[in-house]
Amino acid sequence: CGRKIIYATSCTRREYGNYFDVMGAFFNGLHFNAAFKDAFGWLNRNIIQITASGTYTIKPLVVPLAEGATILPTDMRAAKIYSQGFSSPSFYLEYRRALGFDAPGLSRDSQVARNQRGLMINWTGDRSDIPAPRLLDMKQNYPAAPSDDWSIVALSGGQIFSDAGLGIKIGPILSATEEGITFNVEISAPTCVRRKPVIDTLPEWTVSRGQRLWIPMKLFNVDSPACETSQFQGDIPEFPSGWTWWSTSLPAITITLIPDNWVF
Repeated sequence: CGRKIIYATSCTRREYGNYFDVMGAFFNGLHFNAAFKDAFGWLNRNIIQITASGTYTIKPLVVPLAEGATILPTDMRAAKIYSQGFSSPSFYLEYRRALGFDAPGLSRDSQVARNQRGLMINWTGDRSDIPAPRLLDMKQNYPAAPSDDWSIVALSGGQIFSDAGLGIKIGPILSATEEGITFNVEISAPTCVRRKPVIDTLPEWTVSRGQRLWIPMKLFNVDSPACETSQFQGDIPEFPSGWTWWSTSLPAITITLIPDNWVF
């Protein structure tokens, strides 16, 4: 994921790359995603809490209301899925249509409009107190190159998104109409998925002779939450001739980390 781990180890991080949320691309002018709306308390009771396998239906996240009209308690505008044993949701699901404030951004061309046929899936990441949802791209490099990724991101048709580490499967999509979208969700016991750790450090720097440079590094344990605690050994590499280094903790340090966590 470039310099920062976002989801598992086979993705590319794009800061402000959610073109379907005003927080990611203000020029598209779309609504906040479901995770933000839930954090702000705007969805109230109109969000399904999914804790068991089943078939579910949600209505479009955004539906313009006539003057004086209200949203009924039965009008579910989004869904959040909980892994077994988790008190916070792992994913938020939303169904976006070219309606109201969402209309310009979702109807700008025929390719982007195809997102109206499926579910947008936001991963909640480290489930911290600060909401930081990441929109997952269900059609990577579609139709041809990374630059096209933002165009079609929704889970649609017979696609199934699966995360064994969290014990969650989403899909297939059973129907998608103007009124709502119906889909399957399967929840099972999370399993341990071991992954190589990720180190996040600064980008390239230009250093003048005699200048000191502080280089902080983050070590991420990206094993799935069902795994046991892991230990990592750190060592100082060889530096070019004439360089002097100092460290607050290295060389030869052993770091113990629980899954889905990091340390400086």
